[in-house]
Amino acid sequence: MSHPSRVARFLVVIALAAGGLMAAEVFSPADLIRLQNASEAKSSPDGKWIAGVVSRQRPAGDEPGGNYAELHVWNSATGESRPFVTGNVAVRAVQWSPDGKRIAFLQKRGDKDKVQVWSIALDGGEAVALTKSATDVQDFRWHPTGGRLAYIAQVAPTAREKELDKKGYGFVFYEENLKPRILYLQPIDAGGTVPEAQALTSDLSVWRAEWSPDGKALAVSTTPKNLVDQEYMAQVIQLLDPETKALKLLVDPQGKQGNFAWSPDGARIAYTVWTNEGGTTQNVRNLDQTAAVWTAAADGSDRRLLVDGAP
Repeated sequence: MSHPSRVARFLVVIALAAGGLMAAEVFSPADLIRLQNASEAKSSPDGKWIAGVVSRQRPAGDEPGGNYAELHVWNSATGESRPFVTGNVAVRAVQWSPDGKRIAFLQKRGDKDKVQVWSIALDGGEAVALTKSATDVQDFRWHPTGGRLAYIAQVAPTAREKELDKKGYGFVFYEENLKPRILYLQPIDAGGTVPEAQALTSDLSVWRAEWSPDGKALAVSTTPKNLVDQEYMAQVIQLLDPETKALKLLVDPQGKQGNFAWSPDGARIAYTVWTNEGGTTQNVRNLDQTAAVWTAAADGSDRRLLVDGAP
């Protein structure tokens, strides 16, 4: 046998072996269904633990719906995972309590129940509800003391609306029957009961709320109405006094606003907004725009362009 023939036969054997190996390791639709995804990783205040959500697809025989999402906690030093809330559940918006002893999250338990804020102790036990909102809780934030929390939910339907819905008149008109997104203050009772929440806003919609580091005020992003266009284009940042419910305008970006956060000392607020080169804010995004970072003093004065994100 000639040398080229031996080489050719050797290459054929290698190709067949590789083909068999590849066939054994090919990624199949069944593998796709078994994939799990970790998200919302939040470190505990002492840095020893990481709480997060592990998502998995529904089995083929399940009812239609979104992915299941479980609450897991990892040891930061060893990487060991501990399942906390598992099964056919949908957990999201994971947050540690300020003292690091509890983990709060949003979950709906039961087909007819509403999404509520739930809490579970780091050292184990059953999860308990911290809210009893009449509508789904959209978002929440722990108070820095851990003794209460602020949450966002739409105004509850009236008795007449409920009665009409039972009779088949629960029609949905696009953006015509959306109720305001209200910010509520929820006390937390260590005894396990759920006290009544107090509405902090009434005739506007709140999209996000952040406690000041000292817990004496809330920075809130608001719009006049609960409309998609206003959510994207008309948000302003206001300062809310939870004791008096007074609102003071801090920042009107006059552009497409993004996230915002307090400085650690509570003296300033940083926020993102879509801008053109030079920091000119805009409502309509185009190829020449990106998010810039601005800061303002806690009273709304002394606005500064911190990072010009324009290309």
